[in-house]
Amino acid sequence: LSLKHWDQDDGFAFTGSHLTVRNGYSCVPVALSEGLDIKLNTGVRQVRYSQTGVEIFTSNARNHTNPVTYKADAV
Repeated sequence: LSLKHWDQDDGFAFTGSHLTVRNGYSCVPVALSEGLDIKLNTGVRQVRYSQTGVEIFTSNARNHTNPVTYKADAV
């Protein structure tokens, strides 16, 4: 996450310590991803929705090998 274009001198900005995140903003996605089974280097090739749920078709992102299908109630 980046604050590259954040303007701390904005006259209408909120002020106070509640605007900063202890240990940096990278803690936010790390905390939100806790307990999730995140697949790295995996490309999603297709998402198929139906009345009974969803299927996600994936493969290796670099060479399109090792196809895997994941099924879920929702995405």
